[in-house]
Amino acid sequence: MKSIAMPGAVAVTDPRFYLVIDLEATTSDDGSLPPEQMETIEIGAVLVDTPTLAVVDEFQSFVRPIRRPKLQPTLASESVPSSDTVNATAAASPRLPEEAASRSRS
Repeated sequence: MKSIAMPGAVAVTDPRFYLVIDLEATTSDDGSLPPEQMETIEIGAVLVDTPTLAVVDEFQSFVRPIRRPKLQPTLASESVPSSDTVNATAAASPRLPEEAASRSRS
C-alpha cells in the first residue's frame, strides 16, 4: 500500500475497514447544467470489513439542492427519487459525521 506524506498525518498500513462513498448529483440530459453548478442530492456509504469484505454498516441520506430545488424529470427514476421525496426527507435524514462518530466509539 502506497501512502502519501501529509504534515501531521498518521499512516495507516493495515486498515480495519474500508469506507466506500457514493455521491449522486443533479444533472441535465441536454448539458444545460454546467458541472460547476451540479449539486449533491444523495450520499450513500458502506463500511466494509477489510479481511472479509463483509458489509458492516450502511448509510444513506438525501441532500436538498439549493440552486435548483426542482430536479429534472429525467433525473427522477427508480434509482433517483423525485424532488418531492428529496425535499421531504432531506431535513429528517441522519448526518454522516454523527453516524461515523458513534461507530468510532463502539
